[in-house]
Amino acid sequence: MGVSTRVDPLDVACHTEGMESAESNAYSRSDVYILRHNFELSDALSHGIRSLFEPEFAAQALRAYGTKEVAVDQMSAHLKQYDAQLIEHEKRFIAATSTVFLSGEVGLRRLNRTQGRLVFGPKDQSDFDALLNQIEAPVTVGDEWHPQDATLPNQLPTQRRDHYLYVDFAAKALLRNHGDPLNGLKRRFRDFREAIAPTSSVQGTFYVRPRRISGRDETLLIPVSDQQTEAKAS
Repeated sequence: MGVSTRVDPLDVACHTEGMESAESNAYSRSDVYILRHNFELSDALSHGIRSLFEPEFAAQALRAYGTKEVAVDQMSAHLKQYDAQLIEHEKRFIAATSTVFLSGEVGLRRLNRTQGRLVFGPKDQSDFDALLNQIEAPVTVGDEWHPQDATLPNQLPTQRRDHYLYVDFAAKALLRNHGDPLNGLKRRFRDFREAIAPTSSVQGTFYVRPRRISGRDETLLIPVSDQQTEAKAS
């Protein structure tokens, strides 16, 4: 069992055809188009998130996404071969529910030096999972790759069962103390968490609405099984 790895296209461009490495022998590259569910934030949720940012970043666009991600062939996507299916998926996604309320679970993570992420749990987990699992494709992106389950080259299973929502932002946008701990990030985040908690009188104002299904290009490094590696070498 291997783990799929995402790589930056610029990093891929830096490799030459003559480069031989253990990595190139163990992985195959796959250019895919990643589909994910896009949600619009309620005014209260948007305001709460922006309260965690420095003033100069408070106006940045915010969008929530579900953790279910599906991958299709990149070239076919660019040639609009999936458009008819995506239109139908999007119609069902938007019509399925008008509002996704939040459970009150919220977490703040730093993904890397430049990117941060806020994560939110849905109030009704089973309904949210069903909402995201309406979309399927020949290739599904996940955390782990199971060669024995693959019916197509580079097929990947869903990466998790209990999905959640997330909002990404520039890490430098996060509030700093400026010598005033009462208005620093810890205090603002605590206030935000209390407002979104199930016991809060305003919790019902924190929600998202289905907006669309959006996509982006990515390159995946897919682990090659030992048997496949041997076959290539022979």
